[in-house]
Amino acid sequence: MCSGIIPIDGDVIIPKGGTSTIYINDNFDMFSRKDLEMYDSAGEKLEKIPGTLNIEQKATVVDEQRLLDHSISSLYLLEPSEIDEATQKNLDSGKILETNFNYYAGYNLSNLFIMKTGEGIFGLVGEPTNFEYCTHDAGEILVEDEEEAGFGSPILYCFLSSHNRNSSNFQSFKCLHMGNVDCNHPFYSQS
Repeated sequence: MCSGIIPIDGDVIIPKGGTSTIYINDNFDMFSRKDLEMYDSAGEKLEKIPGTLNIEQKATVVDEQRLLDHSISSLYLLEPSEIDEATQKNLDSGKILETNFNYYAGYNLSNLFIMKTGEGIFGLVGEPTNFEYCTHDAGEILVEDEEEAGFGSPILYCFLSSHNRNSSNFQSFKCLHMGNVDCNHPFYSQS
């Protein structure tokens, strides 16, 4: 089995790891990533944040929701050379710890969540998603008249619901629509 990227022309398959990024300046001279500089909206040069590898970081206990509010991009199996008693106790009791993470010097810190499972201690690196998840308990739906709502186009209201289809838990969207809204997708059911 081969995996890779097929360019637009479709003539070749580029295997995983077969592409790279280079940085060029206005004169088309190549330069290193470490020479990149970042400026804020006022034009002030930003200082790089040093990498956090092998540097002790303060961690705090957080709840599961904090972890779920992040998009995880990397997962590390951690093998600490030493661990203090309080941290070990928190991990053994199933608590999640959060700290800062920066693999190498750069301009953005990521969040690192540390947790213990039966397989070991893991670090999950992620960024906040900055949105709220829907729930099955949608509550009442307020339906406004198009004229009153001030919309010139049809209004579509969707909410999550659960169905038992062929004895398996099936999730679908229920749509309440007004006007010419096509809600015939297989995952939609009209109400």
